[in-house]
Amino acid sequence: MLAIAQNSVAAGFSVSGVSDPTTTLTYTPVGTKNATIEVTARVSVPTTFMNLIGVATNDVSATSTSTWGSTRLRVALALDNTGSMDDPPKKKGDPKKIEALRTATNNLITSLKSAAGKDGDVYVSIIPFARVVNVDKASVGASWITWNYWLPNDVLRWCGTTCSRTNWDGSVMDRDKNSNLSNITPTSSSTLFPATQASDSPVSLMGLTYDWAKLKAKVDSMTPNGATNQTIGIAWAWQSLTEGAPLNAPAKDEAYKYTDVIIILSDGLNTRDRWDGNGRDYSPEVDARQKPLCDNIKKTGVVIYSVQVNTNNDPTAEALKYCASDASKFVMLTTADQIITTFQSIGASLSQLRLSN
Repeated sequence: MLAIAQNSVAAGFSVSGVSDPTTTLTYTPVGTKNATIEVTARVSVPTTFMNLIGVATNDVSATSTSTWGSTRLRVALALDNTGSMDDPPKKKGDPKKIEALRTATNNLITSLKSAAGKDGDVYVSIIPFARVVNVDKASVGASWITWNYWLPNDVLRWCGTTCSRTNWDGSVMDRDKNSNLSNITPTSSSTLFPATQASDSPVSLMGLTYDWAKLKAKVDSMTPNGATNQTIGIAWAWQSLTEGAPLNAPAKDEAYKYTDVIIILSDGLNTRDRWDGNGRDYSPEVDARQKPLCDNIKKTGVVIYSVQVNTNNDPTAEALKYCASDASKFVMLTTADQIITTFQSIGASLSQLRLSN
């Protein structure tokens, strides 16, 4: 928490010829609910007239007390795990995009852990996506899965006619139209999630939790493969923030305010979903589905940050940009290492939000 306070004070202080303030922090627990946090900043200001009588500096201080933890955070990370995330870096010594993403996400998790006054103040979910998402093969008996589309052509290529539910890998594709644009509870056939089998399936997703070690282990297990379907990643990030099946976000305590956040990072344009695209070329049809999905999410008050990692001089991912809650929440990066600093900045903003609201 001290690091957050120091960064926040320094960011808001810019006086020529004066060094950054010295910041101290006092954290006072208050029962089982909100705590208070007192931040004091001190700085030595050079004098002009008083210097004539031997007083070179004058110490100035200010103290502010806020309620810590009046806002609880729920953060869903939709992370591109497509094959292009493994492209060789343009500059020798730079990290691959997937390597930088692992580092950046683990740093963000550490920052969010520091922002939590106690367990349950901050929850995080991890949604790795490519053309499909993976809900873990342990979900094979879940009532929210439909097998009506089992053994499509991609399954036959993957395991032939020997495919059965017992060797399902956990992959699901986009829900039926228009359920794919909502977080409606899966009950009837058109609202269920279609099981498929995919050789390019990412690692399984993780719903909201504050088990920080497991979150980092999930991030470390991410591997790049497959085509880009940002829409399915965003849809499942929204599902992870939703109470009820399939991911059963914890109920919210009426004693607190909550901010729900989706951070979507992708390094390319949409190329394939359940219906359109060849996995190589840009698919405007996928974009056309993504935009109304993001409209529906933003109407519920969820804040969306969109990050495009553009190391190949691609066009702006317009649907990704459109999904951001406002212009300041869309970030275009041109090198992989910028992922790390961008996630640090977002983490600081979210931590400050928890402190000041």
